[in-house]
Amino acid sequence: MMNNQMNRKKAWMIPLIPLGIAAIGAVVMLLWNALIPDIFHLGEITFWQALGLLVLSKILFSGGPRSGHHKRHNEEWRGKMREKWEQMTPEERQKFKVKLRYKGGFGDWEFESGHHDKDKPSDNDSNESSVIEKK
Repeated sequence: MMNNQMNRKKAWMIPLIPLGIAAIGAVVMLLWNALIPDIFHLGEITFWQALGLLVLSKILFSGGPRSGHHKRHNEEWRGKMREKWEQMTPEERQKFKVKLRYKGGFGDWEFESGHHDKDKPSDNDSNESSVIEKK
C-alpha cells in the first residue's frame, strides 16, 4: 500500500518530463539565435534543430546510451580498489602511491622514451610489483 502511495506522488512528475525537454530546447534555440549568428555569422536554428543539438551533445559529451553501464562499472572498480587499499599496510600504500605516480596506468612509457625523472623509483629500492600482485 505504501508503494502505491509513493507511485501516486511520483506520477505528477511524468508530464513534466516533456515540458522540461521542451523548455531546455527553447532555451538552446533562443541562446543560439541571440548569440551565434552575430558572433560566428551562422544562420538561426529552429526548435527541432535545437533539440537535435541537445541530443548530439548528449551523445558526444556523455558517452551516449551506454554511459549508465560505464558508470556502474566504474563504481564497481572503485569499490574493489577501496577494499584492496583498506587491506594494505601503510608501507604498502606508500609503495603503491609511488608506483602509480610514475607509472600512471600507461606503463613505463615516460622512462622508455627518455623522459627520466631523478625521483623515479628503482626496482631495487622497493618491491612495489609484489605489493600489487599479492593483493
